[in-house]
Amino acid sequence: MEITINQEDNLTLITLAGRLDTVAAVDFAARTEALCANPTTDITVDCGKLEYISSSGIRTFVALLKGCKGAGKTMRMENVEESVRHVFLLTGLARLFNLQ
Repeated sequence: MEITINQEDNLTLITLAGRLDTVAAVDFAARTEALCANPTTDITVDCGKLEYISSSGIRTFVALLKGCKGAGKTMRMENVEESVRHVFLLTGLARLFNLQ
């Protein structure tokens, strides 16, 4: 799993590539936990190269979304591949996320 985080002015861009499985979810959570503490940036997650997401990966997205909302920021997911989108639809979580 590749996780790239770039911050520019009012936006933090997180780019994911590979499989967000249980092991990768721990790393993703650790690297993104502090992002919501920065009240000046919104978050966009580029999922264009995200091939797979496990239930642990979904939990990290939910935690990130809750942190963003708690800090008054927005989080959106862009370039969401069909297989990943399908998981969010099946779990009923697609309505919580701004999937593009």
